[in-house]
Amino acid sequence: MKKAFTLIELLIYMAMVGLFLVILTNMLATILETQAESAAVSVVDIDGRYILARLGYDANNVVLNPQSYSVVDGNLQVDEVRLNSYDSIISGWSVTRVDDTARVNFSIASGDRSRTFSTAVGIR
Repeated sequence: MKKAFTLIELLIYMAMVGLFLVILTNMLATILETQAESAAVSVVDIDGRYILARLGYDANNVVLNPQSYSVVDGNLQVDEVRLNSYDSIISGWSVTRVDDTARVNFSIASGDRSRTFSTAVGIR
């Protein structure tokens, strides 16, 4: 006597495998979405911290020659050197000079994430 599967058993098996694949696909989509969101947040934070550190390092240039910093096509540049990453866009760049201090404001966007940064730098 040959052993075989009935049609009902095959249909139940296929339904279980199909359900398993749907659950796995949903989990993978959620993981990829979370990873993309995390990357956008990281890009904004890393670029912001780097630019703030660069402004602190280059305080004399920011205060005495604020036009050396410029935003060209969404990229912050100083002496034609790009300061932000390729995944981010800089907007709202403004430098307000008061005596020996400069107030700097700018926004960084990456993906659907954006953040506004503000700092004051001065000559020591």
